[in-house]
Amino acid sequence: MRTRSKRARHCPICHGRMRRHGRNRSGTQRWMCPSCSITSTARRQDRARAAQLREFLDRLLTGRTREQMGAMGARAWRKRVGWCWNIKPAITPDGVVHHTLMAAGT
Repeated sequence: MRTRSKRARHCPICHGRMRRHGRNRSGTQRWMCPSCSITSTARRQDRARAAQLREFLDRLLTGRTREQMGAMGARAWRKRVGWCWNIKPAITPDGVVHHTLMAAGT
């Protein structure tokens, strides 16, 4: 018998631990409940979010338009990557004290 994964999903019907049951056509892990024989797939949110962030940064940093990138409609794109605008980068101080401040202005 197969061993159950530590990251096993829980069945939505009987709430028991599911076991791995192969992969679907797109490569997503399939899960099956041994007691009620229901199967499901669970998307990995971390991979989906990483792909959305890469797409967002590509658009933001290259300056290419949606048409050049081949993306979907503007509203759907904004809805999908809207969470990216809320990311606040954490800049950690390096601990070095500088006694000179240089400001350039025209």
